[in-house]
This record gives sequence, C-alpha cells and structure tokens, in this order.
Amino acid sequence: MEQDTGSQRCRDIYDDGEFVQNHTMSEWLSCVCKELDSKQKENERLLEIIQTEVKTRESIEKTFAAEKERWNLILQGNGDGIWDIDLENNTAVYISPRLVEMSGLRVEGAVFIYDWINMFHPEDEDASLFFLNIFSDNNRVDSFQIDHRLILPSEDYRWFTTRGMLVRNPSTQKPSRVIAITSDIQERKEHEDVISHRATHDVLTDLCNRFLFHDYLRSGIKYAERNKTHIAIIMVDVDNFKQINDTLGHDAGDTILVDVANRLKKSMRESDTVARLGGDEFAMLLSFGQNEWYGLTKAMDRTLNALRKPVWYDQKKLSITISMGVSVCPDDGSDPKELLARADEAMYAAKVAGRDTCAFWKPDRQHTILNLRDSLEISERNSEPRGLGLSDDQGSDK
Repeated sequence: MEQDTGSQRCRDIYDDGEFVQNHTMSEWLSCVCKELDSKQKENERLLEIIQTEVKTRESIEKTFAAEKERWNLILQGNGDGIWDIDLENNTAVYISPRLVEMSGLRVEGAVFIYDWINMFHPEDEDASLFFLNIFSDNNRVDSFQIDHRLILPSEDYRWFTTRGMLVRNPSTQKPSRVIAITSDIQERKEHEDVISHRATHDVLTDLCNRFLFHDYLRSGIKYAERNKTHIAIIMVDVDNFKQINDTLGHDAGDTILVDVANRLKKSMRESDTVARLGGDEFAMLLSFGQNEWYGLTKAMDRTLNALRKPVWYDQKKLSITISMGVSVCPDDGSDPKELLARADEAMYAAKVAGRDTCAFWKPDRQHTILNLRDSLEISERNSEPRGLGLSDDQGSDK
C-alpha cells in the first residue's frame, strides 16, 4: 500500500535514528501519529473485508442448510427410497431410511445387488435378468426404469418401480456407480388390475368375457399346432332359459347364470378356460392329447351331470339342464371363427336331439350325440317338461 510523503519521512527519521539531531520531538511525534493512523485505517479495512466474507459464508451455509432440509422433506414426503451403490466394490454408499423401511432391506454387511435381486418375486425372472444386465460390463444403457415385486419382512410381495442412472469409470467405461430411486406402486398396480379385470371378465359371473375367450382360443390353437395336441371348443347353452326370465324375472335368471358358471368351473380343470359369451351362452376350452379322447368324453358327461342338480331360488327348486356342442382343433379346422361356428352348430344339434346332452361336430352333419342310449330316451326327452315345467311347445329359447 502506498504511503503519503509525511509518513514515509517519519519512517525515514525513525529508522535512521537521526530524529534527535535533525528534528524536534514534536515533529517526530507528529510523524509517528500519522503512521499509526494509517495502520489503523488499514486494519479497519481488513476487518471490514473479513466481516463481509464471514457474513457471505454464513449466508451460503444458511442457504445450503435450507436446501438440504427442503430436499430431505421432499424425499420423506414423496415416500421414495434412494440408494447409491459402488458397483466396483458392490457396497452401499447410501441407503435411505425410507428404502429400508418399505423393503426391509439389510444394509450392514449386505452384498447389495444380489440381496436386492434375491428379494424379487420368482415370477419376475425377466426383471431380474434385466436388472443384472444393467450392471454388467457389456451394458451400454446409462439410465433405466423397471417394475418388479419385492418380498417384505411379512413374506408378502409388493409392487415397486425402480428408476436410476449409471456412472461409468472414465478409464474403463464400465459401470462404477448407480444412483436410483425406488417407489411403491402397489396401489397403482391394484387399480390397473381392477381395470384390466373389468375389461376382460363378465360382471355377473366373473368368467372370461368374449374378448378374452377369443384371445385364449387363438393362443390355444397355436399351442395345439405347435405341440401336436388337441383343443376342444365347447359351446354351452342353458336349456329353456328364456322361460325362467319371462316367468320368474331377471333376478332368477341371474341366479341361474351364476350357478351355471360356478358348476362349469368346478367341472373343468384349472388349466381349462370357461367364459360367458353373453346372455345364457357359455364357452369352454379344454386341451387334451391325441390318445385322450375318452377323457374328453368323460369330461363332457361329468359337466352334464353337474348341471342337472336343481337350483334353489326364492324357496323354489328349479331344474336346469344345458346343451353342449364340441368342435376340435386340428381335426375340425384351425380357424377360430370356423371352430366356434362348428361348435355352435353341434350345440344346436344337441338341442334338436332333446337337450341336456352334448354333440360332437362331424363334417357330414351326422353329429355324434353323447349319452343318447336309444330312441325311447330321445322320445322321453322331447316330451319331458324342462326348466320350470313348461313343455317345449309352450316356449323355448332355442
């Protein structure tokens, strides 16, 4: 810092020790006072600079603390779990308390990535493989998002979505770190399942609806062709159902339909498909091997017997029966519409034969009728009252 001429002269006088010989005491004191005053002003300026820097630092620290608190509140408020993993050492750099809380993940001593994947649902194998591939040296994806289920401490599974980004080692370009956020999406998944179920299932009976049945039929045909097996397409119709609605009302009809649906499901295997196509029309898909035709016939007979038991409605015992028509892929074709039409044609043949029976479609229209022992039985069936005790000529649905 430059000094004025008086101060410099004062220092020169003092340093040379000549103030006694060449200057008066008052002159020397005046020079000293000027020097001290200059020093004091310099110190005051330095103090002012330091105070300004301290205030600036305090302001920055206060802002940083506020930002940190804000982000902590945001993370706690949105319910997400955060994790930061050192992939090169497979150790957890940071695991948020929320992640531990909602997943039950072990933190201390955990081999994180493998512990994490071991918590996946067994059916989420694709998610597990995708997750492992993300952290492989060959991965070229720097960000990801995947839905998966994790097992909780209660041994129940819950849906989560994990999204994150990878950091690569600058020298090797291999993934070295991953930072990710895991969110609980159980409620969203449940809502999606409800919407999907409503779109693909009958409201009254909870069976597959027509659209889902057609999807299963197309898949079943492809499976049968690929594996050299058979699939039976079975059309089912409740005999004289219109009489029930006309006589007892739609509540009684709905009771019958629900009961028929339940009995059809119980008469089939879990791997078979039962659907309500609309009204009193039902359909089933049943797969079987090349040497299992007898088993198919027994299954149809078992279903007919299951539906012959009466239904109670409003303290009344209602007798119900069904008629069934069967076409088989690949013997009767492989086109879905054609197979359905042929099964429907066989079902009408069963009604003509006296109802309460099953017909197998044949190309010469000489459809094979199940369990019609002789002409006397056919005659008895044609004359025997059905449904509510009304004869066929008093009203029929089909």
